[in-house]
Amino acid sequence: MNTLKKEELEEILLKFSYQEENEQEAQKAFTIFYREYSKYLYKVIYEAKKSATYFYNDLIDIVVQNTFLKIYEKPLDFIIEEDETDIEVDKKLKGYLSVVAKNELKGLLNKKYCAQEHHLIIDDDESFFDPPDIKISEMEELSHNQKVLQEVLLTFSERDRLILLSLYDCHEEGKKTPKNTMAWLIKTHRTSDVNIRKIKSRCEKKIREYFEKNTTLKPIKR
Repeated sequence: MNTLKKEELEEILLKFSYQEENEQEAQKAFTIFYREYSKYLYKVIYEAKKSATYFYNDLIDIVVQNTFLKIYEKPLDFIIEEDETDIEVDKKLKGYLSVVAKNELKGLLNKKYCAQEHHLIIDDDESFFDPPDIKISEMEELSHNQKVLQEVLLTFSERDRLILLSLYDCHEEGKKTPKNTMAWLIKTHRTSDVNIRKIKSRCEKKIREYFEKNTTLKPIKR
Protein backbone atom coordinates (compact mmCIF):
# COMPACT_ATOMS: atom_id res chain seq x y z
CA MET A 1 0.00 0.00 0.00
CA ASN A 2 1.32 3.44 -0.90
CA THR A 3 2.14 5.87 1.90
CA LEU A 4 -0.53 8.51 2.43
CA LYS A 5 0.46 11.88 1.07
CA LYS A 6 0.85 14.72 3.52
CA GLU A 7 -2.27 16.47 2.21
CA GLU A 8 -4.30 13.26 2.48
CA LEU A 9 -3.26 12.77 6.09
CA GLU A 10 -4.08 16.40 6.91
CA GLU A 11 -7.54 15.92 5.43
CA ILE A 12 -8.10 12.72 7.43
CA LEU A 13 -7.10 14.37 10.71
CA LEU A 14 -9.30 17.35 9.89
CA LYS A 15 -12.29 15.06 9.31
CA PHE A 16 -11.58 13.43 12.69
CA SER A 17 -11.72 16.86 14.32
CA TYR A 18 -15.16 17.50 12.78
CA GLN A 19 -16.60 14.11 13.72
CA GLU A 20 -19.49 15.66 15.65
CA GLU A 21 -20.59 17.64 12.58
CA ASN A 22 -20.09 14.81 10.09
CA GLU A 23 -19.64 11.44 11.75
CA GLN A 24 -20.02 9.48 8.52
CA GLU A 25 -17.12 11.27 6.82
CA ALA A 26 -15.00 10.92 9.96
CA GLN A 27 -15.62 7.17 10.06
CA LYS A 28 -14.73 6.79 6.38
CA ALA A 29 -11.50 8.68 7.04
CA PHE A 30 -10.82 6.47 10.06
CA THR A 31 -11.16 3.35 7.91
CA ILE A 32 -8.51 4.66 5.51
CA PHE A 33 -6.23 5.70 8.37
CA TYR A 34 -6.58 2.36 10.16
CA ARG A 35 -5.97 0.38 6.96
CA GLU A 36 -2.80 2.38 6.32
CA TYR A 37 -1.17 2.23 9.76
CA SER A 38 -2.62 -0.74 11.70
CA LYS A 39 -0.22 -3.23 10.11
CA TYR A 40 2.75 -1.14 11.24
CA LEU A 41 1.42 -0.78 14.79
CA TYR A 42 0.63 -4.49 15.14
CA LYS A 43 4.16 -5.25 13.96
CA VAL A 44 5.93 -3.11 16.58
CA ILE A 45 3.70 -4.41 19.38
CA TYR A 46 4.25 -8.03 18.32
CA GLU A 47 7.99 -7.36 18.46
CA ALA A 48 7.57 -6.06 22.00
CA LYS A 49 5.60 -9.17 22.93
CA LYS A 50 8.53 -11.47 22.14
CA SER A 51 10.38 -10.32 25.25
CA ALA A 52 7.39 -10.43 27.61
CA THR A 53 5.95 -13.79 28.68
CA TYR A 54 3.17 -12.05 30.63
CA PHE A 55 2.08 -10.07 27.58
CA TYR A 56 -1.17 -11.80 26.58
CA ASN A 57 -2.45 -11.77 23.00
CA ASP A 58 -5.64 -9.93 23.84
CA LEU A 59 -3.55 -7.00 25.02
CA ILE A 60 -2.23 -6.49 21.50
CA ASP A 61 -5.70 -5.84 20.10
CA ILE A 62 -6.62 -3.63 23.05
CA VAL A 63 -3.47 -1.50 22.73
CA VAL A 64 -3.98 -1.07 18.97
CA GLN A 65 -7.64 -0.17 19.39
CA ASN A 66 -6.95 2.30 22.20
CA THR A 67 -4.10 3.90 20.25
CA PHE A 68 -6.23 4.54 17.18
CA LEU A 69 -9.07 5.76 19.36
CA LYS A 70 -6.71 8.31 20.95
CA ILE A 71 -5.79 9.65 17.51
CA TYR A 72 -9.45 9.75 16.47
CA GLU A 73 -10.45 11.65 19.62
CA LYS A 74 -7.51 14.09 19.61
CA PRO A 75 -6.30 14.35 16.00
CA LEU A 76 -4.91 17.86 16.34
CA ASP A 77 -2.36 16.71 18.93
CA PHE A 78 -0.33 15.52 15.95
CA ILE A 79 1.21 18.53 14.26
CA ILE A 80 2.23 18.56 10.60
CA GLU A 81 4.69 21.29 9.61
CA GLU A 82 4.45 23.07 6.26
CA ASP A 83 8.02 22.27 5.23
CA GLU A 84 7.79 18.53 5.98
CA THR A 85 7.76 16.04 3.10
CA ASP A 86 5.36 13.10 2.72
CA ILE A 87 8.06 10.68 3.90
CA GLU A 88 8.99 12.82 6.90
CA VAL A 89 5.35 13.11 8.00
CA ASP A 90 4.87 9.35 7.61
CA LYS A 91 7.92 8.59 9.76
CA LYS A 92 6.87 11.13 12.37
CA LEU A 93 3.37 9.69 12.56
CA LYS A 94 4.70 6.16 13.02
CA GLY A 95 6.89 7.39 15.86
CA TYR A 96 3.90 9.17 17.38
CA LEU A 97 1.73 6.05 17.15
CA SER A 98 4.46 3.98 18.81
CA VAL A 99 4.76 6.39 21.72
CA VAL A 100 0.99 6.51 22.23
CA ALA A 101 0.90 2.70 22.12
CA LYS A 102 3.65 2.42 24.73
CA ASN A 103 1.75 4.77 27.04
CA GLU A 104 -1.41 2.71 26.53
CA LEU A 105 0.54 -0.43 27.35
CA LYS A 106 1.79 1.12 30.58
CA GLY A 107 -1.78 1.74 31.60
CA LEU A 108 -2.86 -1.84 30.90
CA LEU A 109 0.08 -3.82 32.22
CA ASN A 110 -0.63 -3.35 35.87
CA LYS A 111 -1.53 -5.74 38.64
CA LYS A 112 -5.25 -5.13 38.51
CA TYR A 113 -5.64 -5.86 34.80
CA CYS A 114 -3.37 -8.90 34.70
CA ALA A 115 -4.70 -10.43 37.89
CA GLN A 116 -8.39 -9.99 37.08
CA GLU A 117 -8.25 -10.90 33.41
CA HIS A 118 -5.73 -13.74 33.61
CA HIS A 119 -6.09 -15.03 37.17
CA LEU A 120 -2.54 -14.22 38.16
CA ILE A 121 -1.48 -14.42 41.78
CA ILE A 122 0.73 -11.55 42.85
CA ASP A 123 2.02 -11.59 46.41
CA ASP A 124 3.62 -8.17 46.40
CA ASP A 125 1.02 -5.40 46.60
CA GLU A 126 3.47 -3.02 45.01
CA SER A 127 4.13 -5.27 42.02
CA PHE A 128 3.84 -3.56 38.67
CA PHE A 129 4.42 -5.00 35.21
CA ASP A 130 6.80 -2.75 33.29
CA PRO A 131 5.85 -2.72 29.62
CA PRO A 132 8.23 -4.41 27.19
CA ASP A 133 10.19 -2.05 25.03
CA ILE A 134 8.41 -0.95 21.87
CA LYS A 135 11.24 -0.29 19.48
CA ILE A 136 11.05 2.86 17.41
CA SER A 137 13.49 3.59 14.61
CA GLU A 138 16.01 6.32 15.35
CA MET A 139 14.56 8.63 12.68
CA GLU A 140 10.97 8.14 13.87
CA GLU A 141 11.83 8.77 17.51
CA LEU A 142 13.97 11.80 16.66
CA SER A 143 11.09 13.26 14.65
CA HIS A 144 8.64 12.69 17.50
CA ASN A 145 11.04 14.15 20.07
CA GLN A 146 11.48 17.28 17.95
CA LYS A 147 7.71 17.68 17.87
CA VAL A 148 7.48 17.24 21.65
CA LEU A 149 10.23 19.83 22.17
CA GLN A 150 8.35 22.32 19.98
CA GLU A 151 5.19 21.68 21.98
CA VAL A 152 6.77 22.33 25.38
CA LEU A 153 8.62 25.42 24.14
CA LEU A 154 5.30 26.91 23.08
CA THR A 155 4.05 26.60 26.66
CA PHE A 156 6.69 29.10 27.82
CA SER A 157 6.26 32.84 27.72
CA GLU A 158 7.95 34.48 24.74
CA ARG A 159 10.51 36.07 27.06
CA ASP A 160 11.45 32.79 28.76
CA ARG A 161 11.59 30.96 25.44
CA LEU A 162 13.92 33.55 23.87
CA ILE A 163 16.20 33.52 26.90
CA LEU A 164 16.42 29.73 26.94
CA LEU A 165 17.07 29.43 23.20
CA SER A 166 19.70 32.18 23.34
CA LEU A 167 21.51 30.32 26.12
CA TYR A 168 21.37 27.07 24.15
CA ASP A 169 22.64 28.75 20.97
CA CYS A 170 25.92 29.64 22.65
CA HIS A 171 26.18 26.55 24.86
CA GLU A 172 29.44 24.60 24.88
CA GLU A 173 29.81 21.46 26.97
CA GLY A 174 31.74 22.15 30.16
CA LYS A 175 31.87 25.93 29.63
CA LYS A 176 29.95 28.79 31.20
CA THR A 177 27.71 31.11 29.22
CA PRO A 178 29.90 33.75 27.49
CA LYS A 179 29.93 37.06 29.37
CA ASN A 180 28.90 39.07 26.30
CA THR A 181 25.85 36.80 25.79
CA MET A 182 24.81 37.12 29.40
CA ALA A 183 25.30 40.91 29.29
CA TRP A 184 23.16 41.12 26.15
CA LEU A 185 20.37 39.06 27.74
CA ILE A 186 20.43 41.18 30.91
CA LYS A 187 20.19 44.40 28.90
CA THR A 188 17.62 43.15 26.36
CA HIS A 189 15.25 41.65 28.92
CA ARG A 190 15.95 44.14 31.70
CA THR A 191 16.71 41.50 34.27
CA SER A 192 19.63 40.08 36.27
CA ASP A 193 21.97 37.17 35.71
CA VAL A 194 20.47 35.46 38.77
CA ASN A 195 16.98 35.68 37.29
CA ILE A 196 18.18 34.39 33.93
CA ARG A 197 19.62 31.31 35.63
CA LYS A 198 16.34 30.80 37.46
CA ILE A 199 14.43 31.02 34.17
CA LYS A 200 16.78 28.48 32.58
CA SER A 201 16.43 26.09 35.52
CA ARG A 202 12.64 26.43 35.57
CA CYS A 203 12.30 25.85 31.82
CA GLU A 204 14.60 22.83 31.82
CA LYS A 205 12.62 21.28 34.66
CA LYS A 206 9.41 21.68 32.64
CA ILE A 207 11.10 20.19 29.56
CA ARG A 208 12.30 17.14 31.49
CA GLU A 209 8.85 16.58 33.01
CA TYR A 210 7.13 17.02 29.63
CA PHE A 211 9.49 14.57 27.90
CA GLU A 212 9.08 12.05 30.70
CA LYS A 213 5.30 12.18 30.20
CA ASN A 214 5.18 12.26 26.40
CA THR A 215 8.17 10.27 25.12
CA THR A 216 10.14 7.12 25.81
CA LEU A 217 13.21 9.13 26.77
CA LYS A 218 14.36 8.92 30.37
CA PRO A 219 15.07 12.40 31.75
CA ILE A 220 18.45 13.16 33.26
CA LYS A 221 18.16 13.41 37.02
CA ARG A 222 19.61 16.54 38.58
